[in-house]
Amino acid sequence: MADETYIYVGAEAHGLYRKKASDTHWEQLTNGMPPTPQARPIAIHPHNPDVMFVGTQRGVYRSQDRGDHWQRMHLPEGRTVWSLQFHPHNPQVMFLGTEGSEVYTSNDAGETWHYLSTIVNPDAVQMAFATRILGLAIEPPNPNHMYAALEVGGAARSADGGKSWELVNRSFNGNVDLMDLHGVALGSPRADVVCIANRSGI
Repeated sequence: MADETYIYVGAEAHGLYRKKASDTHWEQLTNGMPPTPQARPIAIHPHNPDVMFVGTQRGVYRSQDRGDHWQRMHLPEGRTVWSLQFHPHNPQVMFLGTEGSEVYTSNDAGETWHYLSTIVNPDAVQMAFATRILGLAIEPPNPNHMYAALEVGGAARSADGGKSWELVNRSFNGNVDLMDLHGVALGSPRADVVCIANRSGI
């Protein structure tokens, strides 16, 4: 199994799936997952592909055998996880974003999670759900600089490792298509290039 390359897909309403890169058959992964899991972000350990994390409607789950078995990590109940991110230099440190715009961090490789901050945007578009953090990005040259993609609240950035956040929505504030962010990423090794995805594109 260690020599195999696997592809993983999370389905919001249908669970988590895995297949070998050389195969066409998708296998549903359920052992240890919550009932009818809503699998959203997937994060694979940068140095050990056996270890991976999945965010669900019941918090964070970890597998240490490429998805064969799962165990729920220590995150307060009631948190729906929409984004996961490893620290670029220290995989012992992780971050996650929730529905409700909360940011949590772990300093023990995802075993336990602690509340860090809440991103508040009073101008977020009101939907049937609370604002969600659908993406987190961290600058490798300066990991204290972080970015968040909010559904439907636009973009935010932090200069202190996620402890506080500044909204950066001047160019699209109030436009629901532009405020509906679904991802954020560093566009190049240059720290000043940040890309977001919304209803209008990239």
